Amino acid sequence: MKFMNKLLAAGLSVCVLLTMPAVSASAEEYEYEASSVSEAADRLREGMCARINNFSVTVPVSIIKGDAITDILVYALSETGKSTEGDYLRWNLSSYGCKIVYNKFDGTYTLNYTIGYNSTAQQEKLLTEKLEIIKKNLSLDGNTNYEKIKKIYGYIVNNVNYATDETGTEIFSAYGAGVDGEAVCQGYSLLMYRLLTECDVPCRIIPGTGNSANHAWNIAEADGTYYFLDSTWDSQAKAKNFLFFMRGSEDMDSLVTGNSHTYGVWSAESSPLYDDYLSEEFAEKYPISEYAYDINSPKPEINLGDVDMDGYIDSSDASAVLLAYSRVSTGKTSGLNELQKKSSDVDGNKIINSSDASVILSYYSDISTGKKISIYDFVNGN
Repeated sequence: MKFMNKLLAAGLSVCVLLTMPAVSASAEEYEYEASSVSEAADRLREGMCARINNFSVTVPVSIIKGDAITDILVYALSETGKSTEGDYLRWNLSSYGCKIVYNKFDGTYTLNYTIGYNSTAQQEKLLTEKLEIIKKNLSLDGNTNYEKIKKIYGYIVNNVNYATDETGTEIFSAYGAGVDGEAVCQGYSLLMYRLLTECDVPCRIIPGTGNSANHAWNIAEADGTYYFLDSTWDSQAKAKNFLFFMRGSEDMDSLVTGNSHTYGVWSAESSPLYDDYLSEEFAEKYPISEYAYDINSPKPEINLGDVDMDGYIDSSDASAVLLAYSRVSTGKTSGLNELQKKSSDVDGNKIINSSDASVILSYYSDISTGKKISIYDFVNGN
């Protein structure tokens, strides 16, 4: 069974002066300039988000050293909190090439990118329109992370079929899953990522193997912990109850005999496209539960105001709230898990903004003078 497109299955090697197999050029050439690795990554991300096949980024010679070319790609594909970036871009690539040209007249390098995608800009536009309808029909406002995940998961399982015709690239995209209603695991996972991220549920796409073949599925966060989701296999199983929903690392396959998911072991694990998944930072940022989510189990206590969960309410918590507010104001997700979001909303109006930060700072100022009062009493004026 074919799970992923050729690039993702085979991996990617990137280095200076490397040229990968080319794709057809756009009718127009796009040129950008950047003065640093991070800025070059921003320009690369912009080009990929616009689904431009051929574009260039001109940079100073001083920044092209060591692993700079790989670093630019890795930074461009890092998680930003936007549903159309991060993993969404990473898993939409069908081909990638970067050829470097030295410009002797002005002492710069031009990075000429040739990139192929599994969906076009027009298809992404149509998908965005479809997703707005899906989210409205699912009535997700005011739901907990778990409730959002269950509704979105159920929609995908019941409305996407596993693709048997592998002649087009759309089956590897969220467009194939969300608009055409047909995709392979890559498309299922991309649609899940896109919907959950837009609903402010932290989510990633997970590479690994399913029954020894390259496979992709998701993790999503509820109550501060991440759980596995495999909508592809549940859509094929068509069981009365979900078999691969909100499972843990120790019991992902416990409900079905003869099936196995293996995380972190696959043919592309040495590619810079996927180094992130195998890092210690990833494991720390996305703690995956050992066992399936239990809706009846006691939920972790919400420590109002202690946003960074260090046991103290101080200025760092107010800073965390302001950062989350800033991210949301620029169209990104808050960057907070479910427990942190509940802890941030100290004024109880279900909106995380500067007023919450002000309350936290005021409380911190009071207790710093030796006043003994809980934040709950402080908020309620007791």
